[in-house]
Amino acid sequence: MWVLDRRSNCLEDHRGLLAAQATRDPNSAADYYTKGAPLDGATYAGERPATDTEFLRTVGLKQTLNDQFAVMRQLPPAYRKTQVMCGGHSLGGLTTGAFANWDFDGTPGHEQCAGYFVLDSRMDVTGADPLRLAGLVGDILPAGIAGTLQPANDLLPFLPATQPLFTSVASMLTAAHIAPDATSTILPGLPTDLITQAAARAVSARDYLDFALGQPDLHTRQFTNSAALGLLLDDNSMPLGYGRVSIGTFDTPVEAKSFPAPYGMPSQLIGIFGGNKFVSPMPASGRVGWTNYDRVPAVGARTIAGDTYTTPGSEVTDLGDFARAWANPVADGFEWYFPTRLLTEILAANTGDRNGDLAKLRYDVTPTSKVIYLDGGDSGFSGGLDSLGRTSVVTGTRVVAEGYNHLDVIAASWHQNKGGPEVISDSLIDFLNNQVLRSAVTE
Repeated sequence: MWVLDRRSNCLEDHRGLLAAQATRDPNSAADYYTKGAPLDGATYAGERPATDTEFLRTVGLKQTLNDQFAVMRQLPPAYRKTQVMCGGHSLGGLTTGAFANWDFDGTPGHEQCAGYFVLDSRMDVTGADPLRLAGLVGDILPAGIAGTLQPANDLLPFLPATQPLFTSVASMLTAAHIAPDATSTILPGLPTDLITQAAARAVSARDYLDFALGQPDLHTRQFTNSAALGLLLDDNSMPLGYGRVSIGTFDTPVEAKSFPAPYGMPSQLIGIFGGNKFVSPMPASGRVGWTNYDRVPAVGARTIAGDTYTTPGSEVTDLGDFARAWANPVADGFEWYFPTRLLTEILAANTGDRNGDLAKLRYDVTPTSKVIYLDGGDSGFSGGLDSLGRTSVVTGTRVVAEGYNHLDVIAASWHQNKGGPEVISDSLIDFLNNQVLRSAVTE
C-alpha cells in the first residue's frame, strides 16, 4: 500500500516525536513542543514563518492531484489500469473523485485506476447532480468562487494559530502509546492559547457554566495518559464527528454532558457536530483511568443515572494501536499546516466552478462501478454528505460498519468484540480480490 503525504506535511517539526520514540520517554515530545526543552541543539520554533509557508498558496486540487499522478507513474500504465485501487479517507474521498475526473494533459484520471475505495466519504465533485451544496451556497457566493476566495487563501494559506493544539495532541498520542497507565503530565501543562484551551474545555466541561468557569480544572484533576487521550478523541467525549474514534471508556463513574451538545443529540451540520452520547468523569472520583475497547462490560457502560451510553459492539479500536499509528513520526495522523486552497477548491468544484485550474475537471465520469464505499455506522462524514442530496453511493458497493465512527474506519482493530474479522479490512480485501483483480483477469 502506498500512502501520500501532502507537501504541507513536510513543514512539520517531528523532532519531539522522534525523540520520544527513541528514548521511550512519554514526556519528551511535550517538553520539546511546549516547555522549550532543546533537542539536538535545537528548540521548537513554533509556527513556521511566512517565507516557509508561502508555497501553500499554490497547493490546491491541481498540485495535489499532479503529485498523486507523479507517484502513480512509477508504475507501468497497464499495471495501474488493471491492478491499482485508488482511494482515500474523508477529504481523500473527494480528492479521489477529482482525480478520476481530472485531465492530466490529455490523460484521463479515470484510466489510471482499476477500482476505487472511499472511506467514510463520497467521490462526488462533478456531474449533473452535485451534492446540493450548490443550492446551499449559490445564493451567497458568486460563480467562479475558487478565484473569488483565492485572496483569502493567499492571506491565510493554512489555518493559523493551531500549532499549540496539534503539537499537544501529538504529544498526548505519544505518551498514551509509551506509558498508557502513567499519570499524564501533558494535560495539566497544556498551552494557554485560546484555541487549545477552548478545545480542552469543550471535551471536559459538563455544561455551559463549567465551560465558562474552566471546570473541571485539568491542572489538578489527574488522568492517565490513556484517559487523557480518551477525553480528547473518544466518541463519547469528542463533539466533532470528523475527530472521533471508539477506543473504550473512562474507568470511573461518569455523568451525562450537556455541552457543547445535548446528551444524545443526533448529528448536525453534515455530520460534523453531535451524534453521540457524551459523558464526563464525576468530580472527586479519584484518578481517571481508561477501559480499553475490548474490556467494556458486556452489559455496556452506564452513567450514574443508569443510561447505557456505550456497549462492546460500538467500541472497535484499540487505544494503544491508535496512539502508536497516529504518533508515527514518519507520517503522523494530523496535518499541522492544512492548505486552505485545497478545501476551497473542493467546495468550488461541488458548486460547478470550472474556471482556472478547475477547468481540468473535464470528465463527467465519477465511477459507478468497481467502487466500494466503507462508511462509519455510528457517526461519520459520509452520512452528512448524503443528507445534502443524491450521491454516487447509490450506484456503488456500500458497506456500513456498525459502531464505527469517522476515524475507526481507518483504525479499527482486527479482533472485534462482536467476533469475526474487522469489517472494513475484510470487505476491502474481498472487493479487491473478487471485483477488481478477478475482473482484470477476465477482461
